[in-house]
Amino acid sequence: MGNMNDPAGTIKKVNGDNDMRGIVIFSTQGIDPELFQKMVLALYNGNEKITAIYSCDSPSCENIMNWSEHVFNVNDAVSNGQLLIDKKAVCIPSLTLSDAVSLSNLDSAHNFVSTAVAAVGASVPVYVSLKEGEFTNSAMLKEINSVKNKIASLGINVLTSMKMALTLDIRGFEDMELTPQIIIKEAGEAKETKAEVINEAENTEEVKQEGAAMDFSKYIDHTYLKPQGTYDDIDKLCKEAAEHSFKAVCVNPVHVKRAKKELEGTEVLVATVIGFPLGANISEVKAFETNKAIGDGADEIDMVLNVGAMKSGDHELVEKDIRMVVEAAAGKTVKVILETCLLTDEEKIKASLLSRRAGAHFVKTSTGFSTGGATFEDVYLMKQTVGDSMEVKASGGVRDVETAAEMIKLGATRLGTSSGLKIVSGEKGGSNDAY
Repeated sequence: MGNMNDPAGTIKKVNGDNDMRGIVIFSTQGIDPELFQKMVLALYNGNEKITAIYSCDSPSCENIMNWSEHVFNVNDAVSNGQLLIDKKAVCIPSLTLSDAVSLSNLDSAHNFVSTAVAAVGASVPVYVSLKEGEFTNSAMLKEINSVKNKIASLGINVLTSMKMALTLDIRGFEDMELTPQIIIKEAGEAKETKAEVINEAENTEEVKQEGAAMDFSKYIDHTYLKPQGTYDDIDKLCKEAAEHSFKAVCVNPVHVKRAKKELEGTEVLVATVIGFPLGANISEVKAFETNKAIGDGADEIDMVLNVGAMKSGDHELVEKDIRMVVEAAAGKTVKVILETCLLTDEEKIKASLLSRRAGAHFVKTSTGFSTGGATFEDVYLMKQTVGDSMEVKASGGVRDVETAAEMIKLGATRLGTSSGLKIVSGEKGGSNDAY
């Protein structure tokens, strides 16, 4: 292996390569320093495309800092955005049970957790393995299996150490005989960046042409959520939805029975809102409200996230809150309104992952009653986070055909809007309503 303190000539550096391409690898407290050093050497020597190694939370690996400009200590100012540019994967080997629990709970006090969350949000595969030999009795095995399932439900790949080595094509371990292979599918293929996708979606002429040929009806939740809504307003909403074959109407819970009756014999669904618009109801009230709405005929539930709990980092309460509504909905579609204008990007990613883990079907941008509505950036980020496992609803500020077409292009499969008639008719500019 050579002298670990002075590995000059051992590692194949890529001169002038400053964009940190390849694989991000974290050293955590659980990894043996020599094992980590072997992994570094194997990655450098085995594949010159792999030039990004990131060391965190492991002072015993300080010597590696001298090997390359692409090796960083936890205290180095390298943002997740910079770190994840052109990456094939993030690798976090040999997690202790404590670190695994931190990851399953999305505890961003640990740098490897925040990077894993950012990677999921950027559609960069994340691979983790657990420290061998730490889990010896049945109680511990039961606990770690539960933690592994929670990690996997976040869209993170939990592998054995052997599988990790095979995935990253790591060779040179004294206790392993590995057949070199790369399991990361489509590794190295260029992906459109967030900026490129949004820039393309904002090409007005192209969007206009696509929008003119689009059937928006199947995307639209025709919405009326004003507190002053009269019975006549709800009847009018349902009539318009039926005439234009909109996907659904979205009304306050008090109007569910009336909407269901008005739409009888049509294929238009009835959606209603729960914990609206603040999301600050206790979970049991949200569950009761959901159960009553389903009994009144609601086909879909749009619930508001407990934003305060999310901002406080109380992920357990956030997940429980969503899960109670999902269970009360008894199989009906549940959309979780994140109120993205109040969240950081990291919180949006975490909220999306918690929504998925709790069994929800959609993540939704906004209530339309807060400080902002749907943005192209948020729809893109949410879609990148949940992938094909959930759908995304853009709501709040979707008022014209151009905006609707852009949102769909970025991954939205449902549009919550009070401007449905304007959109399907192709008119510019919708109502002045927040929705």
